[in-house]
Amino acid sequence: MICFRKIKEEDFDKVKEILLEENISNLQVEGIIYVVIENDEILGVGKVKEENKKWFLEYLITRKNKRGNRLGDGLLRVLANNLFRNGIDKLYCQEKNEFLLKKGFRKNDENLYELNIEELFDHNCNNCGG
Repeated sequence: MICFRKIKEEDFDKVKEILLEENISNLQVEGIIYVVIENDEILGVGKVKEENKKWFLEYLITRKNKRGNRLGDGLLRVLANNLFRNGIDKLYCQEKNEFLLKKGFRKNDENLYELNIEELFDHNCNNCGG
């Protein structure tokens, strides 16, 4: 069964491995980090972090052999849900990414890509259809 949950200390080495495979050197644990797991295997990881009173998507990664299974959509939604439950209605990304554009990120006047979190939840989840 696939499970999305906050990262635990025992996950750090496996998450580090996934990030290094994708040439991501940001191994800091500040922020909110979720993993997607199936049968004790970490399939993906996503992180958001506050910077200057804005929340930024630092990374959203799924293992290459698991891409196309809509796990990225699920990770984005659990991260966004965590923010939304805490009164945050916007999520930002600094770089253009086709996947994120499909999920609703739009370039704003500050040259950032911005997601209205409430609008994300107006569309059905690709994983559960809800």
